[in-house]
Amino acid sequence: MPDVSVTPPPAPPAGGPPRVTRYTYRFHLWGNAFEALSMGLFQLNDVVARKALGASEIEITFLTMAGAGFFVFAFPFGSLMENQPKGPFIFWAGLLCRGALLFTGLTSHSMVFILLCCAVFLSEAIFIPAQTSIFKSNYDPDWRGRMLGRAMLWTRWLLPPAAIAGGLLLDRNPELYRVLFPLAGVFGFLAFVQYARIRVRTRPKPVPAKVGGSRPGFRRVLRENPGFDRFERNFYVYGVAFMMLTPVNVFLMVDHLRMSYGEISAAKLVVPNLMIALFSPLAGKIFDRFRAIRASGAAFLMIALYPLTLFFAVEFQSVMLTLLGFGFFGAAMAGVHQVWTLGPMHFSGGRDPAPFQGVHMTAGGIRSLFAPWIGHATYLLLGIGAVYLISTGLFFLASYMMFRLTRSVSPRT
Repeated sequence: MPDVSVTPPPAPPAGGPPRVTRYTYRFHLWGNAFEALSMGLFQLNDVVARKALGASEIEITFLTMAGAGFFVFAFPFGSLMENQPKGPFIFWAGLLCRGALLFTGLTSHSMVFILLCCAVFLSEAIFIPAQTSIFKSNYDPDWRGRMLGRAMLWTRWLLPPAAIAGGLLLDRNPELYRVLFPLAGVFGFLAFVQYARIRVRTRPKPVPAKVGGSRPGFRRVLRENPGFDRFERNFYVYGVAFMMLTPVNVFLMVDHLRMSYGEISAAKLVVPNLMIALFSPLAGKIFDRFRAIRASGAAFLMIALYPLTLFFAVEFQSVMLTLLGFGFFGAAMAGVHQVWTLGPMHFSGGRDPAPFQGVHMTAGGIRSLFAPWIGHATYLLLGIGAVYLISTGLFFLASYMMFRLTRSVSPRT
């Protein structure tokens, strides 16, 4: 029987956040600040590969696939770090993976550049499960969404200036990627150092080992948590729609609209991140009030406007509509970021959420191995407009599936 409880969602917490929450937030804030500076420079990687290094369409599709494709390693790392200190994992991921960007200044070969960028993607597969575990241990449940929203509000404003500066410098001299990307690596490492310094004050109690081993397998985590299994299936539909667009957006801006680095920085980084900063506090309140599933449904409904607007940008060859489309993207991603970071922990019960986040990210990595190629194939066979319309339909479907899921799980989820 599905859970048809009509218990109302939790009321907003009274008073201020607990002491441990405030302590963690300070490191969270500094970590996010350095990460914003890093990503403001690094997220032009696909554009630099295409415009400055002459990467082929196949190489661009591979690069956009790798962006989340390396998440397939998240479950092994998440299981490895279950009930272990997270600081060493975060520190070494920052040093070895983010540090790899220091070598981008030494190459002019597109594929070598792409492989060095892949090190950053691997670091995310290690860092995000660790971050999720820290947030569950140190952030009060009724304050998690709000603290995440506040950190995004105060730090995402740093990303647009970094993106604008990077875009303008690359317009003046495309070879300056040799300086900008190593600098992104330094900022990325400093971000990880902040999180590695957080002392975990409370730890989830280890779950007794079950028959078949002490660490759960990928399928067992899903099988033993039916609500989480359905949540991941619905998220999968969203992810396919999202990843289909990653190579095609590069083709739209570079090949179809002939946008400059500055214009691409504005569309891809400045406008979305300003919207993320603006809407993150509201998204945090929505998440704390309505939890993971309802918040996901709302975010997926909003993000459907993003490819729909880009479809009209293609039809009218409009840079302004491209900017508007990425504005819808940023507003929706304020909510998606909440459910991506905090959603899996709501299904983990009393245990360390790192394996749950590992499952969540690994599923994202698996879809990333094929969804960008679907987008590229659709682009070649049916045209760029068809990619945007199909993606729009899939986002609407994912939203419908999430709202339907709310009928069979507790409102606390």
